[in-house]
Amino acid sequence: RFIRSGNPTLNPNYTNFFAIEFNQEFEKLYINTAAYYSNSTDIFLDILEKTDKQTDDGFDIYHSYPVNNGTLNLTGFELAITYNPSKKLRLYGFISPYYANLLNSYEQQYDYKDFRWWGQASLAYRMNNTLRFQVNYAYQSPLQTALTGIDKYQYTNFIASKDLFDNKATLTFKMSDVFHTRKAKYSSIEADAITNREVLFKTRYLLTFTYRFNKASKRNANNRSKDINRDIFEIKDKLK
Repeated sequence: RFIRSGNPTLNPNYTNFFAIEFNQEFEKLYINTAAYYSNSTDIFLDILEKTDKQTDDGFDIYHSYPVNNGTLNLTGFELAITYNPSKKLRLYGFISPYYANLLNSYEQQYDYKDFRWWGQASLAYRMNNTLRFQVNYAYQSPLQTALTGIDKYQYTNFIASKDLFDNKATLTFKMSDVFHTRKAKYSSIEADAITNREVLFKTRYLLTFTYRFNKASKRNANNRSKDINRDIFEIKDKLK
């Protein structure tokens, strides 16, 4: 019933971004704050239209495709806190409330104003120089536009990493959406139709083994942190 296609006639989307940041570092605490404003013109917006065709069982067929449609302004604030109570434990929290305003869309039917917020939290524990664990949590508040809405969603990821062979190799286990809570409930009143959908992201498991040839066996803390944090939060920006 739903056909999705691309659009080769799309024009580039341009964004002007302004931010003011303030950082404060203490012995075991690091605080980063930022206030920002962005202005995006000719944004990419998915349009849903009803075609003149039907399925074999008599249901209407709808066509979805992207177009350049309107200007999107985002105004928000970010607060990130990193706390290291000991050499083995690291706590991290991030929150970003922001205001979204879409205007000058086609016939103003897609214009909207919406307040949202996005948050993350993580706990990393290092048992020794070779074994590390990390738990990550993410939350997105409900999203509401002129014609569509997405319910709040949240999920938790788990990562364990173990260095082997005198730190020349690393074995990493990743578990995405541990409690099976990552789901997006979507509703729309576009194209003279009421549409309700639910997208489920089942728990995924990933086991990787990395061996470093001709590399220094001892890695610094920054490199180790990158190995654990990479690709943790994978919610698409489209849903933000």
